[in-house]
Amino acid sequence: MAATDEILYKLRQTLVGNVPNEVIHQVEASVMIALEDYDLTKKERGLVVYEASDLEIFNKFFLAKAVQGLTERSLWHYKTNLVYAFKLMNKHVADVTADDVRILLARKKMDKVSDARLAGLQRTLSSFYTWATAEELVPKNPMLRVEKVKVHRVPEAALTDEQMEQLRYACRTKREKALLEFLYSTGCRISEACALNRTDIDWDNEQVQVLGKGKKYRTVFLSQRCKYALKDYLDSRKDHFPALFNYDWSNFRGKGIVEKQIEKYGENGYLRPNQARTVIAHLGIRAGFRVHPHLLRKTVATLALQRGMPIDEVRLMLGHESIETTTIYAQTKEDAVKQSHRKYV
Repeated sequence: MAATDEILYKLRQTLVGNVPNEVIHQVEASVMIALEDYDLTKKERGLVVYEASDLEIFNKFFLAKAVQGLTERSLWHYKTNLVYAFKLMNKHVADVTADDVRILLARKKMDKVSDARLAGLQRTLSSFYTWATAEELVPKNPMLRVEKVKVHRVPEAALTDEQMEQLRYACRTKREKALLEFLYSTGCRISEACALNRTDIDWDNEQVQVLGKGKKYRTVFLSQRCKYALKDYLDSRKDHFPALFNYDWSNFRGKGIVEKQIEKYGENGYLRPNQARTVIAHLGIRAGFRVHPHLLRKTVATLALQRGMPIDEVRLMLGHESIETTTIYAQTKEDAVKQSHRKYV
């Protein structure tokens, strides 16, 4: 197959299903005219094997991110994105250009990869090359010339008071109720809640110090409903292990795969974030709507702002570095805007 014919074939394969046929024909004709005066040869693309220097740069980058205080989950995302991107670009670290990144993003866009996934991939590459350039490990940063991927997100509405009551009614165990009330009272990330010990709770002052992103501590506060739900849950436990929220293996006795999990994580180990997410998701299923820990965190922020809490204090409560992040989390409900419109306009 001639090079021009192969280009037109690949072009059609890319466009079919995405644009009308008449447009495809017009594009093919335009490409044929544009290439008429050129002799084209196909580029040889043998598999690029990482040099030792490439792997060394990757490892130094991950180490730098770990020193910054990134969680294991965040480090895993960085590693996954970098391996994925360089495998597809098939180039050494120092040889990547802005066009390589643009082609990578364009190909994934045509493969129906979501804008959010593409934006995450781009952020990882930007972080990597910003660091590598500052460390003088690569001559230039190709990401400076790559246009930012725009992500169009549909705002997820915060939970209503009625929905919160439905979730409370859906609780079947004291642990479910305690976890729900704790997340709703404090606005903690699920990973922060799962890392806490019983002794971290300051019962007299109704507060607790949590270790957040960047290895920074902050103080969050317990509502009366949360305080007594926690006490009721802890009083019901028969173990003496330190975890504030522990994983209950009692329903899984005799199942081989779970026995291996017990051996690995401990009979009464800490409730892990993924398990806690499942607990909250099941509450939502029983209540009849989708819910996840992050939505509870957003609801706390929205409610605090509606009741007059200064946005900078909301930022501190949530553990955000930037106030811009807080404004994304805490969007005012339309009902509040409607009431303000009637009052002021």
